[in-house]
Amino acid sequence: MNLAKSPLRWGGLVLALLVILPSCGKDEEDFEYQTWTAEPMDLRITIRQKGEIEARDPVAVKNPIEGRPILLDVVPEGSHVKKGDFLFELDVSSQKDKLLQQKIQVNNAQQALFNAEKQLEIQKAQNESDIKKAELDVLFAELDLEQYNKGDLPQQREQLTAEITLAFEELKRQQDVLKWSEVLAEKGFISNDKLESDRLAVKRREIDRDLNKKKLSVLEQFTARKKKRELLENLAEAKRELKRVSARAEAALAQKKSDLDNRAALFDLETKKLKKLQFMIEHNVVNAPREGIVIYGREGRGRESKPIEPGSTLREGQTIVFIPDMDKVLVDVDVHESSIHLVRLGMPVIVTTDTGETLRGVVEKVATVADSQSWYRNPDLKVYSTKVTVDNKDGSLKPGMNCYAEIIVDDLKDVVALPVQAVQDNGLNTYCWIKKDGKPVLTEVEVGLHNNEFIEIKSGVKAGDEVYLAMPKGAEAPPIPDTKDLAAKRGRRRMNREPSSKETPMRAPGKMRPGKGGKRPGRGRPGAGPRGRGARRPGSQ
Repeated sequence: MNLAKSPLRWGGLVLALLVILPSCGKDEEDFEYQTWTAEPMDLRITIRQKGEIEARDPVAVKNPIEGRPILLDVVPEGSHVKKGDFLFELDVSSQKDKLLQQKIQVNNAQQALFNAEKQLEIQKAQNESDIKKAELDVLFAELDLEQYNKGDLPQQREQLTAEITLAFEELKRQQDVLKWSEVLAEKGFISNDKLESDRLAVKRREIDRDLNKKKLSVLEQFTARKKKRELLENLAEAKRELKRVSARAEAALAQKKSDLDNRAALFDLETKKLKKLQFMIEHNVVNAPREGIVIYGREGRGRESKPIEPGSTLREGQTIVFIPDMDKVLVDVDVHESSIHLVRLGMPVIVTTDTGETLRGVVEKVATVADSQSWYRNPDLKVYSTKVTVDNKDGSLKPGMNCYAEIIVDDLKDVVALPVQAVQDNGLNTYCWIKKDGKPVLTEVEVGLHNNEFIEIKSGVKAGDEVYLAMPKGAEAPPIPDTKDLAAKRGRRRMNREPSSKETPMRAPGKMRPGKGGKRPGRGRPGAGPRGRGARRPGSQ
């Protein structure tokens, strides 16, 4: 069957068709009072959908050539190949043209790398020389300062002190001479000129003494301080220059290393490009990596997709052929969102091919999100891709074959069931009309799982009850529920929509929508519910 839609949607559709068929008239009036006698039966619950056979664990052989190469030749699709057999050949003429140019690029990059290595060595030597020179300048500045403090300045101080001492001695001696000259002049032994000359000599000695004292004072107060400050600044500047030289050397060395790294990376990149070109040229003929049947890849998307063929322009990495393991195959089935909560891993599946062959399989994978492609085609349709694994030892199943997959959800034994058109849903509760004393009685029922023909009745109807297949004229209609109750029920349904994979299959809600606008359901024969894809008679295997 197909649980992709609610039973009422199917039942309502078929019954609505029955209403407009030419079989109206007396048959319609008779159906108003047709009943179904509830009896225990076996009820198989299945989900039947059309599917497509796919290869399981195929080895995808892709285009190894970059750009847009042309497929020159390919082994016929469906061919059986052994490992190492020819698969396809690609056009690499453009790669051959690029090969010589790439070799030149590699040589240039190699020479640039060599130059960068030598420049790094030169920079290291230059840094060593510059730093040594700056260190010598610092040493010389320290020596100049020490020489002045311990050599030049004491020497100048001693020299001036000695000159002052000599000046005092000369002045004292000259003063003694002047005294004798004054005595001799009074007695007339020497002339006045001689006396004046001695006086002038004393004056000269006093001036020399004072000058030397001032020189010593200037040395101590100004010259020595200025010289020390100058030498200290020279030392500080030499140290600062040493730091600048070291920093410049470090920066220059880092730049040379960076240049070397860049050149090395460029050389590596160009070498890889060369190797890739050589690889592509050497591998333009691709052989089979394993034994199996060749299946062509496709180019394009959606309805415009088509198998590849010689002359096709390919993308880099595009799959050209598949070589699957055909001992087992997969059936890809799209299950509607209304039924996906019933599907569990390991469920048995009956697969029927278009040729009539029937095979057994099991559910291997259930998608956790809706298929995006189906959503783009129809936003109102949400389906979940389900994979079914099937044994294919004889190799009769081929990828791309169409089939039907019938997922067996449950096999109910000895349950009370009614035709789906006999049950109505007001959105909150489920009802049917039981014939009692010749009159229809509206009865609330609890329902379970269903297929396209029958729905399980868990309570409200017992074996032997006669149930109307549709609401008879004049019968009591199901009550109209409160909108708040409907909203609360929808919320509970959403919360329970995705049960854990470890849980048992969830029972169908068992609620079918009433006809639009309160219309009575369509007419039909007992048991003639909609026979959609996969609908089965109760108890059928």
